[in-house]
Amino acid sequence: MKAVILAAGEGSRLWPISENVPKPLVKILGKCFLEYQIIELARIGIKDIIIVKGKNFNELFEKFKKEMADKYGAKITYVVQEQALGTADAFLHVKNIIDEPFLGLMGDNHYQASDIEKLLDTFKKTKKSVIGGFVVNDPESYGVILINEKKQVAEIVEKPKKPLSKLINAAIYIFKPEIFKFIETLRPHDNGETYITDALNKVIEKNDLVCEKINNWFDLGKPYQILALTKFFFDNYKKFNDLKKYTEYESKVFAAKTATIGPNVEFYPENGLIIIEEGSKILGSSVIMGNNYIGPECEIINSIIRETSVLMGSNTVKNSEVKNSTLGFKTNAPHFNYIGDSYIGENCNFGAGTKVANCRNDDKTIKMFIEKKGQLTETGLHKLGVFTGNNVKFGINSMIAQPGILIGSNVKIMPGEKIFRNKVSN
Repeated sequence: MKAVILAAGEGSRLWPISENVPKPLVKILGKCFLEYQIIELARIGIKDIIIVKGKNFNELFEKFKKEMADKYGAKITYVVQEQALGTADAFLHVKNIIDEPFLGLMGDNHYQASDIEKLLDTFKKTKKSVIGGFVVNDPESYGVILINEKKQVAEIVEKPKKPLSKLINAAIYIFKPEIFKFIETLRPHDNGETYITDALNKVIEKNDLVCEKINNWFDLGKPYQILALTKFFFDNYKKFNDLKKYTEYESKVFAAKTATIGPNVEFYPENGLIIIEEGSKILGSSVIMGNNYIGPECEIINSIIRETSVLMGSNTVKNSEVKNSTLGFKTNAPHFNYIGDSYIGENCNFGAGTKVANCRNDDKTIKMFIEKKGQLTETGLHKLGVFTGNNVKFGINSMIAQPGILIGSNVKIMPGEKIFRNKVSN
């Protein structure tokens, strides 16, 4: 069976992380987000993959295609959706190149191989189209699936005020080629888009849609969601990576042969693996805790790298503390900095004394203003820092004084400046 992955969305909700890279190719723990899905598919023998992409970022997508072929034997075919006219329109773009049942999924979600296999088994047994359902605590924010005792879908209700179920549409499907006929009958909504859920209602009318519950579902829609995804991929590191190329320096600490580790460095890997890549140096009285990835050519001196942190590569961290955060390629925290619960883009620099606030004094959960959508979103998190694009420069003693802040690419924060709101540009 072939897989069709929709990856043409603009990623406006994910800004500023998606400002310089398409959402499916955002780097998490050293890999493109979509690479993890390719690994899951390859694990169950699905290597013929059609990706519906937008018209931009062609060079990045071509590089990704080559890497997936070399690493996993994936055969990727791209189809371009010139205009963002909805998920149904995106699926319709593959009509002329697929004439058999296929797996359909979203490029900004992650699904595990075991769950995909459950859908495939259900399709084989029932010969009906299949939708993946996932149980959540806030179903009113999603399309809610109503099923009978035989898993037959009776209705999908979009964002109901009083949901009758906690089972939501996880946007993973097994479709028959007939889905294209249903899509072609759809009338666009007022925004000009057509949605696959409208076509699903027509499948329901034919009594041809059953639901299979899945155990895990991750959505990379908003900036703060990248923190949970990073932890998930850390917790499952061995599933997605080969540790044979490293030397086990001590228990649960894996280092490349060219890594340098000073005599006073301390490791505390109780809560997860520590990975140290080629050419990196950890010196002085540094402390490295578990669930940490230190990319190639990094330099860490007299610093604390706490749990679930990622240094993508060529990072300098001196006399600073990094916790539950990702520092993009060539991003530095070299002078008494604190960075917590954050995702920092590439080629950023923290001036001496710059600190990131990551909690509220009243201990309430943090709200984030999704800049490109104009929406204030409840994150449900008590710890949340700053999320930036590339080439952001923080002046000395500046401060991210409000948790959950977004900062666009190329922004310069003045010395001593305190940031209380998102900053799109200078």
